[in-house]
Amino acid sequence: MQTTVHQTEMLLFFTLLQLAVIVLAARAAGEIAVRLSQSRAVGEIIAGLMLGPSLLGLLSPDTFNYAFRSVPAEPMNILSQIGLILLMFQIGLEFDFGHLKTGRNREAVLQISVMGVALPFMLGLMFGWISHPYLATQINPLGYILFIGTAFSITALPVLGRILMELDLTQSRVGVIAIGSAAINDVIGWLMLAAVTALTLAQSFTASVRGVVTDASHSAIPGAKVTVTDVDRNASQKVTTDAAGRYVFTALPPGNYSLGVESAGFSKYSRAAFPLQVQQQATIDVELSVDAIATTVSVEAAATLLNTTSATLGQVVENKYILSLPLAGRAPLSLVALTPGLTPSNLNPGGQSNTNFTANGNRNSSADVLVDGMSVANVEQNSGITNLEYQPSVDAAGIQGPDQLFQLGVR
Repeated sequence: MQTTVHQTEMLLFFTLLQLAVIVLAARAAGEIAVRLSQSRAVGEIIAGLMLGPSLLGLLSPDTFNYAFRSVPAEPMNILSQIGLILLMFQIGLEFDFGHLKTGRNREAVLQISVMGVALPFMLGLMFGWISHPYLATQINPLGYILFIGTAFSITALPVLGRILMELDLTQSRVGVIAIGSAAINDVIGWLMLAAVTALTLAQSFTASVRGVVTDASHSAIPGAKVTVTDVDRNASQKVTTDAAGRYVFTALPPGNYSLGVESAGFSKYSRAAFPLQVQQQATIDVELSVDAIATTVSVEAAATLLNTTSATLGQVVENKYILSLPLAGRAPLSLVALTPGLTPSNLNPGGQSNTNFTANGNRNSSADVLVDGMSVANVEQNSGITNLEYQPSVDAAGIQGPDQLFQLGVR
């Protein structure tokens, strides 16, 4: 009982401490911004950046951790959400949206919204494409570029509303057009973000390789050139390690790959072909030796790659088993029964045709089925059982073509 009371007191103390620090810093920075002929909201944003990990956490991590990391962040998250709700309510209360009854004003809102999304989105795509090799080598290029484009095209509606209220434009035609355009912009932005997320997650059947390149003293080697090659297709991808020596390759189709690393002043590193399975996240750390004489270090055999990146459990059925095992109806979904902890709820003589099975205690018919990263499952009407709209033929696993079933993975 005393421990619970003490924890509550500590939570209350640090929450009040954080509130006091935030309010005082925001007020001080707001006053400075006003004196510099800027909006008070600009100063408050700068105060948040200064108190966050970007400045205070960098210059004095102990102070930052004591003030903002000593207790869970949930109380401050709840308070911030309440503040945002009150601000949005005030925006709706203060603005005179009667101006939008005029067709001319509605047309202006629509035009500004479209251009306010399209132009920044294109600029964001260009910035993402240019900056990815330098700022986000460890992130999927497609997801990074689309996310940057979306981020560029979204207006901070609460911040804009706050600035317009400070400028006393809430009752003016300009203010209402601006806030109306920002509202439409936000809706479009959230829809774009959902589409970007779905498109990025559609690559979930692919594998990835990541690691850290260091020297003999375990110091990071930035700028090292890392090449991964699909030996079956003779296709290569290249990245450069970041300041911490990290590299990552994402969206790699399952197959056999080789890895090469080179950096000026160090011996070249070469690793022979190793397999990557469906959704595997392999970690290969590389240690380069000083190159006194031009040499190449080749690793012909190594221990099995362990997944130290994700705690996901699963099973991968190799191509040779897909071809060789006798299956009722030649339905590849029947192979999920090879996964430990998975039990079919029905034994259909024609093979498994739906997800009516349980996995490690989860409810039956709650799984999704992906073919090349896209869902092919659909809920059967009035039953709740998830059916498959399409299953590639098991016999196609040995044929080179669009219906080739290379591997089956269960996660």
